[in-house]
Amino acid sequence: MSANCCCCSNHLNDDRYTRLNQVIAEYKNQPGSLIPVLHKTQQIFGYLPD
Repeated sequence: MSANCCCCSNHLNDDRYTRLNQVIAEYKNQPGSLIPVLHKTQQIFGYLPD
C-alpha cells in the first residue's frame, strides 16, 4: 500500500499505530494471542476503529 494513499497517510504520524505494531510484534506467532492483542489495542485507542 502506498504511503501517499489518503486512507493511511494520517496513520503515519499517529504514535498509537507505532505502539500497535509493537504489540502485534510481541504476540506474533503465539497461538491464542488474538484476545490479548485486541485488549491492548483497545487500551491504546480507547476503542477499535474501523
